[in-house]
Amino acid sequence: MKLARILPRLVQRDATAPAVTYYDDASGERIELSAKVVAMWASKGSHWLTDEMLVDPGGRVHLDLPARHWRTIYWAFAVWSIGAEVSTTEADSDATVSMHGVGDLVEPVASLAASDLAGFPDQFGPSIEAAPDDLALDGRTFADVLPAVPASERVMLVDTDAGETLRIAASTLAAAGSVVLVRNEDESRRARRVLDEGVDRVVSVSPG
Repeated sequence: MKLARILPRLVQRDATAPAVTYYDDASGERIELSAKVVAMWASKGSHWLTDEMLVDPGGRVHLDLPARHWRTIYWAFAVWSIGAEVSTTEADSDATVSMHGVGDLVEPVASLAASDLAGFPDQFGPSIEAAPDDLALDGRTFADVLPAVPASERVMLVDTDAGETLRIAASTLAAAGSVVLVRNEDESRRARRVLDEGVDRVVSVSPG
């Protein structure tokens, strides 16, 4: 499956099904986004990249965003939808998106705060489908990021870096699964959260 086709297929399958659930144990935030909402924000991001920053297919966009934040997910799909590469490091790029006050677009830290993307169109298309050997993520090709589609499952990510988060999220959503992203995890809540969220698999560096 092409990375640019993942969100449209999720929306077609079940637009209201949860795709991304986000927790920040430091702030107490929990937000759940359906496939339709994730696709909407990705479309807005694609419009900004092409209309405002003039990013072309084959370009590179630096996502200076938290590794496990819901905005990071939709921004990656926004980049892939225009056939460009996501960079999670400070490599040369055609545009930078951050939450730290330095970037071509600065997203709010709080999930419910207004984003500068709000005024952009909710739909973008047709998506630009990159070739399998084009770069997609930190020097990896589109084929490398999504080598195969796994079984559908609900996956919780608790301490993965940005690159791993995006690779797992892409493959999970491609299989019509969903992801739970946890920042600043209180490990004492993990077992209960797994039950409450119906998690099938936890990806964690620490045993937790």
